[in-house]
Amino acid sequence: MTKFLPKTIDVLGIRYKIIFPYIFNTKECIIGLHDAMKREIRLSAIISTSSDKLPISQIHCTLLHEIIHALINVLYSNPPPEEIIEGLSFGLYQVLVDNPELYTKKIPPTVKVGGFIYKITHPHIFADDDNVSISASNMQERILIAEAGSLDFKFEKLTYAICNAVYYIYCGGRDGEDLHPHFDQALYNTIKTNGLAKLFRKYRGK
Repeated sequence: MTKFLPKTIDVLGIRYKIIFPYIFNTKECIIGLHDAMKREIRLSAIISTSSDKLPISQIHCTLLHEIIHALINVLYSNPPPEEIIEGLSFGLYQVLVDNPELYTKKIPPTVKVGGFIYKITHPHIFADDDNVSISASNMQERILIAEAGSLDFKFEKLTYAICNAVYYIYCGGRDGEDLHPHFDQALYNTIKTNGLAKLFRKYRGK
């Protein structure tokens, strides 16, 4: 197995085998596939229609795309259309590689989502409601995070804001409320469990 891909991926306790390089015998341009029945994620090393070699960054983005398919397979009874998954995968990959302080030892002061820089205020005191832990505004490019909770809890809440921003910017201005209420939790769990942020950053641009 190549150094830039893991042998397996844990998605909410379900272990998927990574098949790479996989040859798709089709005239369609397919570079990745999620197979829930066989618990496999198949990734091509080339563009099937031209035999051009894929850069590592594209392979990683495709891996994230198929991981999102795997998450959706668990969370959704009616999955969103492919263009939504495409937007989420491109957007989330960009966020992971463009924000080196994200998911490290502290909450970063800002996060770049697309061409926008969101300012993060932490700790923020929510005077009106002690139970509020996060507030995010795409219009104001602002994320507020309360002090309460562990670092993982705060990262999970930050992931909620990031998913909301990615959905808004990369998926045609849609409301993030359309996302499954546990998508952000599932995504952060998968990123952390498999060390995806560190892996993607290591091979950024390659």
